[in-house]
Amino acid sequence: MDGWQGKVLRVDLSNRLIKIESVSLEVCQRYLGGRGLATKVFTEEVNPVIDSLAEENKIILATGPLTGTGASAGSICSIVTKSPLTNTITCGQAKMHFGAELKAAGYDILIIEGNAKSPILLSIQDENVEILPADHLWGETTSKVEDIVRLAISDPWKARETKILSVGPAGERAEPIATVIIDGLPVRNGVGIGAVFGIKKLKAIIVKGTKDITLAHGEGFINAVSASVEFLKEAESLREFSELGTHLLLKPIAKIGALGYENLSKRAPEAIYSLSTEFLGKLWQGDRGCFACPIACLKQTELGFFPEIEEFISLGPLCGIINPSATIDAYKLCIEYGLDANEMGAGVACVMELGKDLSFGETDGSLEAIRASGEGDEAGGLLSKGAFYLSRHFEREDVFMGVKRRSMPPFDPRIIQGIGLQYATCNFGATHLTGFTLIEELEDPYSIKNKAILVKRYQDQTAILESIGVCPYVLFGFNLSTFINMLNQATGLDFKEEEIIKIGEHIYDLEHSFNKNAGIVNEDRLPLRMLSQPINGMVSHLEEMLKEYCTLRGLPSEE
Repeated sequence: MDGWQGKVLRVDLSNRLIKIESVSLEVCQRYLGGRGLATKVFTEEVNPVIDSLAEENKIILATGPLTGTGASAGSICSIVTKSPLTNTITCGQAKMHFGAELKAAGYDILIIEGNAKSPILLSIQDENVEILPADHLWGETTSKVEDIVRLAISDPWKARETKILSVGPAGERAEPIATVIIDGLPVRNGVGIGAVFGIKKLKAIIVKGTKDITLAHGEGFINAVSASVEFLKEAESLREFSELGTHLLLKPIAKIGALGYENLSKRAPEAIYSLSTEFLGKLWQGDRGCFACPIACLKQTELGFFPEIEEFISLGPLCGIINPSATIDAYKLCIEYGLDANEMGAGVACVMELGKDLSFGETDGSLEAIRASGEGDEAGGLLSKGAFYLSRHFEREDVFMGVKRRSMPPFDPRIIQGIGLQYATCNFGATHLTGFTLIEELEDPYSIKNKAILVKRYQDQTAILESIGVCPYVLFGFNLSTFINMLNQATGLDFKEEEIIKIGEHIYDLEHSFNKNAGIVNEDRLPLRMLSQPINGMVSHLEEMLKEYCTLRGLPSEE
């Protein structure tokens, strides 16, 4: 096959068995790869009603046909499992170079099933796949794991090129908000996935591949990629995104009053404007891109990566903290312990609103709370369960700002109407990452007209991009057709846009059906605060948008 490798690596941790299987071209055509293929395998092999921390849960990693080919932004490897935070299916995206190495090792899909009896490390080097003891890594932070693993590789070049995916102490304890870290960067949309790694005692996966990826039309593919790079040079929106990353949204979001402040209880003060991109730029010490990405939107500091906009706001203004240096410190703690930064910030904000040993704006107290949560201390125990469980513990579910037990990103849906519909209808719980309507919606945030169409379009396009192995941030300037052309050149097939859109819809439907069978029904709703407590005179008009959305999806208004 061209574009795909045609191979599945199945690892049974309970019985320590490793098996290489095949995947057909027909299946690849129908589900594309990545998120689509991983969702297909997961929903066929996992009973929706299982406990997410049961041995029967599986972790499916899948690359797309454009992953590792050199296609612009073709770095994505999707990770699908059942989340212990939301009890829904979930899908995260491993960025950087991990997906490219897994594809170069010869695999489209990696299936991890069963639970190990003791800590293990999964080593993948082409056909040489080993389940190795990892007792020496257990208890270590994610950066320490990377250091130890690389030092153990005698060849310096091989050590540098080996990609490492690991969980921190939070994942080891199977905390619901644990995530997975790759090269100091969290898996995109990865909250809860780290807990499933931890319960399986899978501390890390290391991968190095040497195989070629064949392309059907090499010259046509190169021309398509080159054209996308030239377009990047001309497109102002993409140039700005390259320069500022997701923080290019900071100023316009703050300007319309939609920047989450003090647990979304009030509008952010004028002091928030001190967090300008010009000021933040002084903290940045360089750019870094994922595999084959000409945009290079990631920003670095002396401590590592700078948090993306939702992480920055969640750990900062959402907690009443307007101190970028303190926010960077908080983010670094989340990375080391393997905690989801958005969920951690939301949890701290809940504690602050409740007045439980913390008040809004307390920088030192916030850092100590995150540290306690990462270490598993009693003082931080509730925080690592997530804001939903914390608020329920104190019988104050009114302070939980989330959907399906997952905290909302700090973009106020009372102001940005469509993003509220996205939060409510995402199959993974509240997130903007599976339907990044902010790219367009800031031009007309208050209107609900055509927002259902907009949300569905972004959801379907994101599912498609994550399935072919491309970062959805390309939607900041590229059209989907650009990547359909690359897909056709790589695979030698002739996908039409209408056909591709139907695949995106089918992926959403598979996820939705899994959740319904898991008992997740009537949960497409926002917190009462978003519906009844105005900010700037606005509340979310979710009900009207949701009716139109359900009609578009062919879903009943209530299930």
